[in-house]
Amino acid sequence: MTTTKQGRAPGRPRQFDAEQAIETAQRLFHARGYDAVSVADLTQAFGINPPSFYAAFGSKLGLYTRVLQRYSQTGAIPIDALLRDDQPVAASLIAVLQEAARRYVADPAAAGCLVLEGVHCQDADARVAAGEWHAAARAKIQQYIAPPSPTGRAAGD
Repeated sequence: MTTTKQGRAPGRPRQFDAEQAIETAQRLFHARGYDAVSVADLTQAFGINPPSFYAAFGSKLGLYTRVLQRYSQTGAIPIDALLRDDQPVAASLIAVLQEAARRYVADPAAAGCLVLEGVHCQDADARVAAGEWHAAARAKIQQYIAPPSPTGRAAGD
């Protein structure tokens, strides 16, 4: 009779923290841009080899999509909180722009907005991934400025 072991995958157990790796990748992509960060840069920064990288993230794009998700939760401008119904549209839009300015000058290593940088990168799939986040933010702002109702809002409201 043969028994099979069940449990972990073959090979050594992971010795790196995937969440820490995503944070590190976010800093690298933010500082250099998607195109300028290679898998070799990422594996060196994480202290792992390429097979471990691919086992953990699937691809550079797979990691990037996880970075965008993290960025939306930790680093992106909180559009929903700033576009408030209890203040004029113009005041809310000013608050969004001021928050953007604060964030972009606070980290001199960052090259602006991680999402906007991704929208302009050379990799088509990464552009699409970043473009989805950009389109969602843009739609929120457009919805706030001109909701689909007969009354709508005026910029001075």
